Amino acid sequence: MIKFLKSDISKTKPVATDIFLTFKDNEIDKKQYKLLKKRLNQYAFDIKPEYAVKSETKYNESLKTLLIGIIITIPDQLLPQGIITKILADNIKEFQKFYEGQKSQV
Repeated sequence: MIKFLKSDISKTKPVATDIFLTFKDNEIDKKQYKLLKKRLNQYAFDIKPEYAVKSETKYNESLKTLLIGIIITIPDQLLPQGIITKILADNIKEFQKFYEGQKSQV
């Protein structure tokens, strides 16, 4: 089962805000990892098309753990004041749902 580890919000671009999310799965074998890594790219298409999404993975075969880092870049005009916490919570839940759905299909 995937667990949310941490988040960070940063104004890294003059007209956009980045949300950094980190997740960890302690129960994944190499076969699952290879298939899930390919499917993570699909996640970018499952959220709002106005957001830019990048993901990075690190797999430890001996421990059978997978770390996933996701960066969601949201243009400032789509980010009303005071709503960043809700967007953060929604994206954490949505990614966990997406990931577990993909993992169950492997």
